[in-house]
Amino acid sequence: MKIVGLTYLRGVSQMYVKPDVALLVNRKPFFLPHFSEQIEAHRCVVAKISRMGRCIEARFASRYYEEVAPACNFMVRGLNENTGLDGMTKGLAFDNSMAVGEFAKAGEMRLSWYADGVELPITELTEDIDNAVAEVSRYVTLRTGDMVAIDFKAEALPLRREMVITAKSGDEEQLYCKVK
Repeated sequence: MKIVGLTYLRGVSQMYVKPDVALLVNRKPFFLPHFSEQIEAHRCVVAKISRMGRCIEARFASRYYEEVAPACNFMVRGLNENTGLDGMTKGLAFDNSMAVGEFAKAGEMRLSWYADGVELPITELTEDIDNAVAEVSRYVTLRTGDMVAIDFKAEALPLRREMVITAKSGDEEQLYCKVK
């Protein structure tokens, strides 16, 4: 299982890959890593791939996922100044760097986001889900269980200890993540 995503850095959409050890689930807390406390959260949506595909056309992409979930993509702050693959990998692919909430049927989730109980503004995704799945599949074969993450074009949230990030669909909490 791998996580492949699209984020908006340096004014353009960029693709990243996270290993399976990046996955943080079951409401477990996010511990600021030992190598940096300058971490920020990028809100995103994750589509769980339900069948193998490669070079998928956007018009067929919805056939390759059935469920989506809210997620937080944790990155080292200042990653925009780092150049090259090495900086991207160190800033994105560390353990527990992707908190994923509860999955729901695609198209049924209407998210509202909160940081410490304060509602955050809603912004658009870097790409819509179908286009993101198509774009990622041009470069990476997607297998059952893989996840495609699409970041929102929102201001990143600088993290601090004891901060709580939540996402709700209606009154139902889909994502809960406490920073330690």
